[in-house]
Amino acid sequence: MWIGQNAALLKGTQIASGSIIGAYSVVAGKKIASNTSWVGNPSKLVSTDVFWTRHNSSSFKNEDTEHYNKYLNPEQFIFKYEPAVYLPFDKIDEHLTKCKTADNKLKYLIKISSIDSHNRFAF
Repeated sequence: MWIGQNAALLKGTQIASGSIIGAYSVVAGKKIASNTSWVGNPSKLVSTDVFWTRHNSSSFKNEDTEHYNKYLNPEQFIFKYEPAVYLPFDKIDEHLTKCKTADNKLKYLIKISSIDSHNRFAF
């Protein structure tokens, strides 16, 4: 996911993998689906089936664009909901709330971050 500068994510907001929140957007209690783009105050859906890379294309020349169009594998950036591997945010929150110590919370977060599924936070 990519969160723009000075975006405000308010209570109850859930943001899935591969989503984009524009700069200065305000997201309040929404469930932001994978590979969607949201902007504004209040935020509104502006695009679906999008993905981003860490490359800054503002200074791209034609050959740079051709290179990335040819060699990027979009599948690595597209996230799809798979019930067998999905980790619901409310279940994660529930588990963290039950942890008695910060050390237990850290161990749980390390455990779920090591799950080797591309789609574990996709909905």
